[in-house]
Amino acid sequence: MAEDLEQLLLKGTGLIWRSGNSELMAEMLELDLTFSQSMVLMFLSNRSDPPALTDLASGLKLSLPTASRAVDRLAHKGLVRRVADVVDRRVKRLVLSPIGRRIVDDMHAARRRRLQQLLKDLGPAERSLLEQAFRLLLETIKRGE
Repeated sequence: MAEDLEQLLLKGTGLIWRSGNSELMAEMLELDLTFSQSMVLMFLSNRSDPPALTDLASGLKLSLPTASRAVDRLAHKGLVRRVADVVDRRVKRLVLSPIGRRIVDDMHAARRRRLQQLLKDLGPAERSLLEQAFRLLLETIKRGE
């Protein structure tokens, strides 16, 4: 039974990822963003405290040179800014620019629209069951971190 559940989760998450990505990928292509660059934007959008480059690289499991190149290109496009740390002015923190924030918000909106399309035909009982299952999955993931 556990193997069946694992296979179902792998298949389901893969389908959800692929089905929601066409609009996202189109926007990435239009903006000439690489996958690493889009991951940097998403990472920065989920942080309340602006990270340093080393924190970004570590958080995304990227090499420091790869993270640095992605940030350089995003900064050149005006999507990310480097700001001095308030305590140690030698340290540069990374923040989304207003344009970078809008792009991330657009990416999130595209994903939400796709999920709404996927869920629209579910009845209240099915939605409730799915919500319970995902809450349980998220709690399990958090305990394992």
